[in-house]
Amino acid sequence: MDRMNERQRRLIVAGVTGLTMLLMIGLVLGITVRGRGGPPVAPPQDINPTGRETPRNGAPNVGVLPRIPTATPGPSPTPLPAPPRGTVVYERSGTIYLLVLGGQERTLVAAGNQPKIAPDGSRVVYVGHIGGGADQLLVVDTRSRQVSRITDQARDPALPVWSPDGQRVAFRAAVNNMTEIFAINADGTNLQQVTHSQTPTDNATQPTWAADGAVIYYKNQGDGAFYRVPMAGGAPTRIRASNGDQYDLTPSPDGKALAFTQRGPGEQEFALTTMNTDGTNERRVAILPTITAPEQLGGLAWSPTGNAILVASGGSFREEVYDLKTAHPTTAVAYGAWPSWVAAEIAAP
Repeated sequence: MDRMNERQRRLIVAGVTGLTMLLMIGLVLGITVRGRGGPPVAPPQDINPTGRETPRNGAPNVGVLPRIPTATPGPSPTPLPAPPRGTVVYERSGTIYLLVLGGQERTLVAAGNQPKIAPDGSRVVYVGHIGGGADQLLVVDTRSRQVSRITDQARDPALPVWSPDGQRVAFRAAVNNMTEIFAINADGTNLQQVTHSQTPTDNATQPTWAADGAVIYYKNQGDGAFYRVPMAGGAPTRIRASNGDQYDLTPSPDGKALAFTQRGPGEQEFALTTMNTDGTNERRVAILPTITAPEQLGGLAWSPTGNAILVASGGSFREEVYDLKTAHPTTAVAYGAWPSWVAAEIAAP
């Protein structure tokens, strides 16, 4: 009996001790599991990544951080000019070409020079000959390529230019060892002498029309000045005296301005220049680099919109378009002299 009681006591003590140890182990494991459980926690945010001092309240120390200047809006970039459009006609090495800008040039006349395209783009007047005769003024249809004669007895006709309505052509021709300006209908009728030289040194050349067709501008080779003369008759009026060398007088599409090339006394290079039709408000647009001789000048042509001028110059008469706002060439379109430019895009064969 006593042995049974002793054995029971030992069993009870051992059970209690084992249970106590199990409870303690469970308690330790539970604490560990709770400490490691749950989703991963992001590291605390670095509120001072620069390493500079920060007050205890966590606010940045404005006395230490560098001052960031406020951005000042600059000027808007200048938009690029739109690519030139329309049709240009010119001559190179005795061949007349037609170019729709952005496309490829096409031969219009195999043998001819000094071409000018009509305002509507339908015809081109030029100096050439049919058969073995002397040079006269001829007209070629830009679509059919048919050629017709305007003059048949003019002496050394040159520099033809269309009237604004496309009905008449002004040109220079020789008379008694001088040169005068004439005008004639496009069908060869109604020949009119416009200038009448007063001295043996007067030689009218480089004619061009005013926008209303009532006035012809020209250069007098005798004194080098630019003049205007009414088609209805009357004495010429000088609009710009010679001041060095000046050439290529060309009116703007709206008739308000004249462009020309000019080199003043003592200057080496020619410049593209504009002025009002009465000779006022003269503006030097741009110097033409390396253009130092009249033989390097190949002519001017205003863009149909009047915001640019095509200048043919240099040994190969590179044709560059000068934007009148920026006064810089924006693009080169071709090589050739005597350019003229219209808005129509001619789908010539």
